[in-house]
Amino acid sequence: MQRRGDGISLYDALSACGADMAAISRQEKLINPAEIAAYIELHIEQGPVMVAREIPVGVVSGIRGNVRHNKIECWGDAQHSGVVPRWLRKDAVFAVSDLIVRLDNHWRALLERGTDLVVTCGVVQTNPAEHSISRVPGYAHFSFEARSKSSDTLEAFYQLVQAEMHSIERERGVKFVLDRRLMSEPAVCDAQLCDLMAQACRTGALRMSAFPVAQATMPPCLPTAACRRRWCLCATKMARTTRMKRWSWQTLCWARR
Repeated sequence: MQRRGDGISLYDALSACGADMAAISRQEKLINPAEIAAYIELHIEQGPVMVAREIPVGVVSGIRGNVRHNKIECWGDAQHSGVVPRWLRKDAVFAVSDLIVRLDNHWRALLERGTDLVVTCGVVQTNPAEHSISRVPGYAHFSFEARSKSSDTLEAFYQLVQAEMHSIERERGVKFVLDRRLMSEPAVCDAQLCDLMAQACRTGALRMSAFPVAQATMPPCLPTAACRRRWCLCATKMARTTRMKRWSWQTLCWARR
């Protein structure tokens, strides 16, 4: 595995940090998980929130779970754009656009109620072999992802997505076909450690905020359910452009039992 940009391998990066690569190559444990009571992991924020709010330190309250589909297909009817009136069209792109707008409206309403939720359709595409400026698209596909601290919120929003799909199918004469649903459960960070870190910030007169993040990497030697865990974020304007050099920006702090 090599780091993008400079080609440094994971092996060389770990060696430069003083890791015992011979023991790692033999798959030996470098630390006894039973001796660890908790750990704190330092990250650079990947998003723009802390910089926008001018907050230097963020305490992670939890890791958002997600529900997603890598590919949802919408099938309509490809027709000539100049001769087919609106009421006879089965336009796949308009159907997908209609769905995305409806989901955005639901998302806005939920945020106004204080619900933790982020929604993304990162891929929207027609068939490049068939699409044309003068052709009513009969096919489009898109991706869907929703993230939240709450499993109930994810499931409820997912059911809402399906309901809106069925409604659009009836109204526009199209058909949505979903690939395999993928689900990742939310993870709640340790409340006591969160309080201690917040108190440390207040003692040091540091502005801070607590909020959930998209994801984080759990060290494989730690059992997720058994170990108290906490992530701390540092704000930096460079984070969104450097893509974080993954083997230099992470710091783990261990608390032994």
